[in-house]
Formats: sequence, structure tokens, C-alpha cells
Amino acid sequence: MTTKNILTPEQSKDKVFRAMKLKWYAQGFIGTPLLLIPTATSGFDLDPILQDHYHHYIYEYCEEYGRMYYSVEDLNRLAQKIIVLLRDNKQFLPEAQKKYQKELAWAREQIIPLSNPLLSSYTENELIPLLQKGQELLRASAGFAHMIEAFSLTTDVIIKDKLSKYVCDPKQLNEYLSILSAPTTKSFLNERERNLLNISLIKNKKERKQLINEHLEQFFWIRNTYAGRVQITPKEIEEELKTISVQDYDSNLKHKKEEIIKSLKLDAELVMLLSASEFMTDWQDERKKNILIAIDYMDQLLEEVSRRNKIDIAFLRYLTTPEMDVGFLFKNIDTKSILTQRRKGMICYNYFDGKDEDLIILTGDDFLKIHKYMGTFEKEQKQIREFNGLSASTGTVVGKVKVCKSLQDINKVQEGDILVASMTRPEYLPAMKKAAAFITDEGGITCHAAIIAREMKKPCIIGTKIATQVLKDGDMVEVKADHGLVIILK
Repeated sequence: MTTKNILTPEQSKDKVFRAMKLKWYAQGFIGTPLLLIPTATSGFDLDPILQDHYHHYIYEYCEEYGRMYYSVEDLNRLAQKIIVLLRDNKQFLPEAQKKYQKELAWAREQIIPLSNPLLSSYTENELIPLLQKGQELLRASAGFAHMIEAFSLTTDVIIKDKLSKYVCDPKQLNEYLSILSAPTTKSFLNERERNLLNISLIKNKKERKQLINEHLEQFFWIRNTYAGRVQITPKEIEEELKTISVQDYDSNLKHKKEEIIKSLKLDAELVMLLSASEFMTDWQDERKKNILIAIDYMDQLLEEVSRRNKIDIAFLRYLTTPEMDVGFLFKNIDTKSILTQRRKGMICYNYFDGKDEDLIILTGDDFLKIHKYMGTFEKEQKQIREFNGLSASTGTVVGKVKVCKSLQDINKVQEGDILVASMTRPEYLPAMKKAAAFITDEGGITCHAAIIAREMKKPCIIGTKIATQVLKDGDMVEVKADHGLVIILK
């Protein structure tokens, strides 16, 4: 299934405004439509495992930053479906993951390996099916794993509430929650860090060079984002090796979890939710890696299109799947101006009516009007001096805030700063290494910030809803992750 129709503003503006009045859950990200929307609309494909699916999304883009809005009703309804299936079938998640892997393997079989000489030999008509296959690969890379959001964004509060009935002390509650929700397997980022550490120990220049090249072949995708692929050079790896450090992985974590569950005598429902959360954390890591690899494939194709039609790739990433045709990409004289307008500001409303997927795109004054309306959901926060979130990794630290909303912002984080973001993704890793703690607006206990914070043993508070609104660069804050509390000192 793919998005088939782009409706004109005249046909659809009222539908967008009606949808906006629903309750939405927003996530900020570095990204662009062509690379994000296919992964998001994989949520329309969940019927084979949930007998239900997401009904709609809203996306908001400007240059290389965007916000994706999940329907709260969708999240809650699908989360309840997942919980029921977990109760009825202990193998539900492994079976769903196997279906995901099978669908992704099929999508990968449909594509061809890319190389610049090969791509240049294709005609424009031959390029179009490759672009369409690239979109299908992106969609399959998220695939059935898109159910994770519905579970993780709604059940973290349920888990904490249930656990609080066994643990009264807030500090101990957050400590136990951090341990019980931590994955017992290493993330791909941890594996990469260990690979780099091994390289850093090699002094022979020839052997070291060979290992760096092998590292680049294995982790070529590591810095990719929904805003495009980012190629790493051997020189950049050499610079990274100068500051590499890897936290010891807690080999006793599984035992610690078992001891807490046993000592507290947790009920079967809570144990089930914790187990599901851990499984989904690992699956989420697998999904992220697959998406970043698919982005690399898609972006190589866009580079070839850009070479031919002379439209900057930054604007081509504002295409949508239905526009993957020769006429729009190579023969329409208005294509560049259309994409330029979108990149200045674009609202998309994507919905599935049970038969077709439709996409509504609004730009210009319509974008500004909706952007302002969506902004009314964010309350005035100037007088707030402290606020709460969910503790993902315990500890207390004081530092200066750096708010990150773009790749450029990531570069400004210095040693000891407090990294603040809507939510983090793999591209934030260089800044996360320097930061003393992380604070996010969104995310559940399976989110990227939570995983990395626990691996790095750094304080982390997630799901504050308001951190990026309240805090600004240079604010001095105390992060009391033991209590899930952020205090603004000055």
C-alpha cells in the first residue's frame, strides 16, 4: 500500500482544520517529507498483526526540521490492542518481529545495489521504479515495528504508576524504574563505540587504516538522518578516536531485574509490561538501523536525480511518493518552485480511509495559519522555575543548557552541557558524549535518549512535554533525575 492521492487545498483545507481540533501527540525531529512520510505511513499497514492501524498523522516541516503529530486516540486504542494480544499470546511480540523481518527481507530483494557508474547508465524512465522501490524499502524498514510507538508512548506512565504501588520512596522508585526498563542487550551505537575503541588501541598505521575502512563499510549509515545521508571520512574517524570512551556494560543487569521483581513480588501484569517494554527497546534499535540504511539508499537515488534535473537535493527531499514520475521530476518547469515553497514551510495531513491513503499539502499562508494554531497548544512557560518528567537514568548534575533542534545545534554542545531536545536520535550521539545529562520533551522508556543515557550512565529525564519551550541556551539547571525533576537555577 502507498499514498496514492495528493488532494488540492481547495478540496481539503476544511478536512485539515477539522483534524487539527483533535488531540495530538507531537514529536520534533531533524527530517524531511520524502524520507519520513514512508516510515510514518507504515502505521497504516498494521492490520495483519493488530487487526487495526493508525488512522492519520499531521506533519509540519520547515527546512530540515519538522514535527510529527500522532493522534492520541490512535495511540491509546492501539496500545490497548497490544496489551490484550500480549495477555493472550506470550509469543505475540517475537511473532510480530519475525513478520517484520520477513517483509523487510522481501523489500530488500526488490532493490538493486547502487553505484554511481551504474546509476548514470539508467534512463529517466528506469530511475522512477528505483525511486519507488526506495520508498517501499523505507516503509518496510519501519513496517510492523511502528506499533512500538503506540505502546511505548502510552504505557510508560502506566508502568510507573503500577510500580509506585510497590515502592513509596520517589528516589528508589526512579532507580528501580531505570533498572527494570533498561535493555539487557547492547545497542548498535554501543557496538560501534566498542569497535572504535578496539581501533584506537592499534598503533600500526597500515593495520589501523584497514580497520577504519572496515568500520566505514560496516557503519556507513550511522550519521544518516531523516534529512538525508551523511558520509563519514577516515579523517573524521581519526578525530573521533582521540576522545573515544566506552562505559562498561552492566553484565549483571538481568540478575538485578530478577532480584527486584522477586523482592517486590510484582504482579504478572506489570512483569508482562516490563518484559514487553524491554523487547520493544531492542526491536526499536533494530528498526532505527534499518531505516538509516534505507535512507542511504534513497538519498543516493536523489543525488542522481539532482545531477540530472539541476534541483538541489535539499528541495528534492520535499517530494512525496505520488510525485515519483518522469513528468514531475524531469519535465515540469514548476517543480523547483513548488519544492522551494514547501521547504519554506509545509503542513501535511496524511490519512487512510480503509481503501486509499490520501495526502493533503498546505504551504504559504495556509501553513502559517496552521503553524500558529498548532502553537497554541504550547502554553506560556516563562514563569516556570522547575518541572517534572520521567526518569530514564538516575543521577544528579548541574550544567548549562544547550537546546538542539538541528544538526547545527548539535555542534554547539560542549563538555558538561545539558542537552535539551524534543527527542534524540542517533545523529545526536556526538553531542550526547559531551553532555552531562539529557532532557527531552517526548519519548517513553524505550526511546533513544533513555537507551543511550543508561548505556552512558548519565542522568536523563524524558517526556517533560515543555523542556524546549521553558529552557534556553545558557540557562543553568540542576537535573535531579533521581526525582525526575529539572530546576532552573539562573
